[in-house]
Amino acid sequence: MGDIFYLLSPPEGSEIYLPLIGVLRKGGGKWYRPGLMRVIVLMGLVWGMGCAMPERPERPPLSHHIDAVLGPRSYLLDGSVLLGSVGHRLRVDRLARRPGFVGGERTFFSLEIVEGKRTIVFPPLTHQWWPSHVGMEGKAAGLHLVERKFITSDDRVVDLVTLRNETRETRELLLRISSDMREGVLYTGGEEIRERRMTLAPGETISIPVEMVFDGSAGRASSPRFFSDYLEEYNGWFEKRIPDFECPDPWFVKLWYYHWFLVRKSLDWNPIAPNETRWLRGVRLPDPVEGLPAAEHRFGAKFERLFDLDQFWAPFPARLEVGGKVTGMRENVMVLEALATVLREGEIPTVTRRRFFDFLQRMVHAQFEGGDFQRPRVGDFLESDTGKWTTDRREFVEIPYADLLIRFVGGMVPRGDETLEFHPLVDHFSSFRFRGIPYHGAILEIVWDAPDGIDAYGDGVEGYSVRRDGETLFTVRELKRIEWTD
Repeated sequence: MGDIFYLLSPPEGSEIYLPLIGVLRKGGGKWYRPGLMRVIVLMGLVWGMGCAMPERPERPPLSHHIDAVLGPRSYLLDGSVLLGSVGHRLRVDRLARRPGFVGGERTFFSLEIVEGKRTIVFPPLTHQWWPSHVGMEGKAAGLHLVERKFITSDDRVVDLVTLRNETRETRELLLRISSDMREGVLYTGGEEIRERRMTLAPGETISIPVEMVFDGSAGRASSPRFFSDYLEEYNGWFEKRIPDFECPDPWFVKLWYYHWFLVRKSLDWNPIAPNETRWLRGVRLPDPVEGLPAAEHRFGAKFERLFDLDQFWAPFPARLEVGGKVTGMRENVMVLEALATVLREGEIPTVTRRRFFDFLQRMVHAQFEGGDFQRPRVGDFLESDTGKWTTDRREFVEIPYADLLIRFVGGMVPRGDETLEFHPLVDHFSSFRFRGIPYHGAILEIVWDAPDGIDAYGDGVEGYSVRRDGETLFTVRELKRIEWTD
């Protein structure tokens, strides 16, 4: 299976891309298996690597496969492709659908393929998006062009170019790279050159890495394992850093990993909710955020107004003003926190766990553009009746999401002392599992498997369990408040 079929399947050896059956797509409101073509591609990958699929005692955490969880997909904005990879000092939000690394605001380099005195012009390239990179593909004059574009964490701008001659004639071609940037050094096929002549026999394929380097070091993209190593490094960041989450609702799960993708992309660039980053492994947990005051019965009328369709309640709640048309995600987080405080500390009849979950679920669905499961989007303001975003922001990580699920679904109550406290508020799911949660120098796993005779995680344990560094602390048969001290 050659590189030219890249947009149908990852290059050979990129095991990180193996799709996880039954997790990546949604149908009819339930998990379902991928289509026949995806299964065929998967079987081809396994055959191509000369090995059988390994048997696993349990499902691997999805953080090991962030590219497979969130991609491939189309990701266009105003005709340009959005790029997910960033460096510490370099970032390009949009790429033009043309050969080379042509951004919306600046061009690192452009590519031309010349035959004789004629420049071969490709129509706007088709594309596939993964968090780690963008693949583009096009055909013109009997040539088939495939590119893989990304920025590495050490600020290398990379375009892995593959060209195939699909005619019956030998072609004499010139690859020309142009750039007006003086800061970077261009490497083509590992050499510091900007032109390369090629002779392609009928059906022949050639791969040429193009790389721009800014730190004075030599080019590395010509190494046979460069792309595979890059994929392992990119996906490995999530494997080593983020907690994992799974439950029967794919919307909750996909948004979890999309939020963490945005957190990684924003670390050196955009403000991030501190309650979110505290759950990254290797980051010290800050002091607990002060909760809202305990609710009293006299506030019950205010919550009745929240659930009133003529006042604040809407398909995408809650309205910013009585009868208004706009809602804000930051304000929704504040409302959710208030509802959680009531459930934990107050007794207001109108505030129930069912309404709490309803509000949380509407927040989750609001963060998928147009209700499309393949297009998660994290913005700030949207129309409360239609869910249409009213601003251009689409990577708004100043509000938490993982933190909300860890605390309200998993039940984690951050504290400053050594007591472990759990108080789950969502009883909608028949099962959920959080793995790799850093807390007070230990790693926690929080699991709920309803005692219904169905072993959701293959461990033979039903009920609400918490493990610390692999050791079970407790298991109870219902979701309830627990305090644990050694």
